[in-house]
Amino acid sequence: MGSVSQTPGCLVAPSGSPLTLNCSLQSPAEAERIRVKWKHCSEPPHLTPRQECHEFSIVMATKNNSSSTWEKHYEEKGLVLQVSGFMASSLTLVNPGLNDSGWYLCSFTEEIPLLRDLYSNWTEVVIEPYSTPALVMMDRVAWWVWVVVGVSAAAVTALIVVLGVLNRRRKTWRAEHPVYANIILKHKRRHATQACQHKRKQVEPLPHAKPTPAHPQAPWRPTSSNHKKSMNSKT
Repeated sequence: MGSVSQTPGCLVAPSGSPLTLNCSLQSPAEAERIRVKWKHCSEPPHLTPRQECHEFSIVMATKNNSSSTWEKHYEEKGLVLQVSGFMASSLTLVNPGLNDSGWYLCSFTEEIPLLRDLYSNWTEVVIEPYSTPALVMMDRVAWWVWVVVGVSAAAVTALIVVLGVLNRRRKTWRAEHPVYANIILKHKRRHATQACQHKRKQVEPLPHAKPTPAHPQAPWRPTSSNHKKSMNSKT
């Protein structure tokens, strides 16, 4: 009685990166022709036994051509099924996508002289979305930029709201206390007037300074005509 071994037990690969599953058979000496079969199921077989799975099969070499190699390509699936010699097979996912994730099983069917099936263990394949480190870094930077922008916008909005509330309270207070508001306004004007007068005093001339006349007059002296006029007025 033969046995089948399949490796690896679990395989994780990025999308678009080729990966290969290997399967080998320890066949009994009486086997003359064997068919290899690969099966792909999207869900765990032990949980959903009635699900629809995809099968890929190829006839292996007989003992007379045990050193030969066969390949079968599934272009629409992006698969390459290969058989090397009489007791080894491999399944290569050339360009795997997210839909290729699932459980894979390798089995051998002895066709001559006896008909019997030999199964391997299941291999779980996980295909992850491909992303370069640069794209990952850009995503992180964009995330931090959005956080900073959001916090800044919230702070500016809060500041505008606070200023609006304070301004509204100030207007309301003035409307409720018009007399006190006028007193404060007059007090401010008085201070401004006093400050202006203080500056004017600094510009005024000093008390001991004598202004010079614009047109100086000569001292008055009596003349003969003036003397006669004064005598006539006396008589």
